[in-house]
Amino acid sequence: AGSSGARATKKGEIERAIAMGRSQLAKNQKQAAEKLELISRGGEEPCLKLAEEGAISVVAGLLAESKSGQVRFNSAKILRNLAGNPQLLEQMLDERVCPTLVSLVKFRKPSRMQETVIEAMDKIAVLMDAKLELLPAVPVLVEYLARVELEDQLRALSTLARISQHGKCQYKMVKDGALDTAFNVLLSEFHPNSHRGLAMKAVAELCLNTACHKYVTGYSNDKGIRIIVRLCQIQDVDVAPYACKTVERLAQDEDTALDLVDEGVLAELRWMLEHAEPIVNFTALEAVGALAEFFELQRILVEQKLLPFLIKFSSSPDQRMKQAAVRALALVSQHPVNRSRVIYNGGHEALLYHGKFAADKDLKGLAGDAAAEVLNLPAAKKKKTVIKAAQKFQEGLSDYVEEEDEEISPAAKQWRNRQGLMNALRKTGGEEESSSDDD
Repeated sequence: AGSSGARATKKGEIERAIAMGRSQLAKNQKQAAEKLELISRGGEEPCLKLAEEGAISVVAGLLAESKSGQVRFNSAKILRNLAGNPQLLEQMLDERVCPTLVSLVKFRKPSRMQETVIEAMDKIAVLMDAKLELLPAVPVLVEYLARVELEDQLRALSTLARISQHGKCQYKMVKDGALDTAFNVLLSEFHPNSHRGLAMKAVAELCLNTACHKYVTGYSNDKGIRIIVRLCQIQDVDVAPYACKTVERLAQDEDTALDLVDEGVLAELRWMLEHAEPIVNFTALEAVGALAEFFELQRILVEQKLLPFLIKFSSSPDQRMKQAAVRALALVSQHPVNRSRVIYNGGHEALLYHGKFAADKDLKGLAGDAAAEVLNLPAAKKKKTVIKAAQKFQEGLSDYVEEEDEEISPAAKQWRNRQGLMNALRKTGGEEESSSDDD
């Protein structure tokens, strides 16, 4: 709630205003709504006191259902101000504020009525259960966005994006026109990236539901994939991460993944992997990982020079970034054509390390198997060999490089590291042969 209208409340003032709000007399309700709205502008403490004294149920019930437009408007402002206090949101949800907001948002008058209600909806929509209860308001939000000026659209777009995060809302939202509205914003020459970012977020969230994919790809006479790839060209941190998320989620189907690549998505993912913002890098890595699930694309990803980025980010200090990179690296390493390139670029070192030390069990197994395949180790002894090679490489390399570190060039150091690893592997392989009878 804003502090511009902050004022000290008199003793008993809140209780009297709530009592008047419970009255059936229109005059009393009007006065109560005015007083409660004024009190709710006072900041956190008055709002908490209002909630404690039972104002939420009175406002969401009797006052919001008033035949007076002004009483309804004041009720909307009260609910907006209360929703500005995160500690009250669960209580507001329990006291059925969301259905009240859905009813109030249909009223265009008085002036700024819908804007006020949408602001309250946007605040309470951070709660997962609230998203589902606000779903019936989507058609009104779609109509509102088609009618109002740019400066009034931001809150409505944010509310749509929040509601779209609920799995049970996504398909219904597409049918209610939310997807078309988001695309209209994204393709508009007049909308700034702040608006486009929220619209792109909504599209990405809708794509979590595979039932929505055909509407995304089929948009504008089956031009949806081409449009998504075009949107990946927007070099803005508000838009790019959600464009990557959309690619990642659409790529669950092989035909769609191939179509994305045919439309040039890999060139867009390259610039995202070079971006200065980690969130853009991370979502691009996830998109690459989704594409790398398909054998036919594994070779193309390496041919399009994405391998160095996967190796680079496999040593990132950010755990999520590292996991996404190693996973994608392990997947592209499954293609026989890629294995020599993985070794040449040093990717086998990352696979060996994470095959032994990755915290995530699934990733550990994926990296270990990929390392064994890249280095052509027999299946019967790949696990022990990978573990021992990684350990010996770590232990032996520190002794091997103590001398000449200051004089050696980076290229020579890289070659030396690979030689040290291969020596460790050969030595480990020999030990495996000699001890195989004991296993």
